[in-house]
Amino acid sequence: VARDGGLPYELQRRSHGDTVIWEGRRLCAPEHVAPTSGLVDAWVLELADLQPQGVAALTAAYHALANGSGDPAAITALANTLSPHGIFTGHLAQGSRELDLVVERMDAADAL
Repeated sequence: VARDGGLPYELQRRSHGDTVIWEGRRLCAPEHVAPTSGLVDAWVLELADLQPQGVAALTAAYHALANGSGDPAAITALANTLSPHGIFTGHLAQGSRELDLVVERMDAADAL
């Protein structure tokens, strides 16, 4: 499907008649696993478009990272190889986290 609004989308027609529109880029933010560990109940990996080997590889890489032995850069590199439309970091890196940083800077300034 041609890019719409600057973002790549893919259409998936399902056998029972409905159509799903998928964001073409893959969410990939492994650097947020360690800081959010214990603060969230789970991390969601949207991997439905991948072959079983890709699902297994990314799941294993994130599992290792969650257990303290994985490498965020390796996950990003792996995700790039499995993502023909690229990756993006999502809102933790771009949106709400930016607001958190502003609040932290304001609190630090108040403490002076």
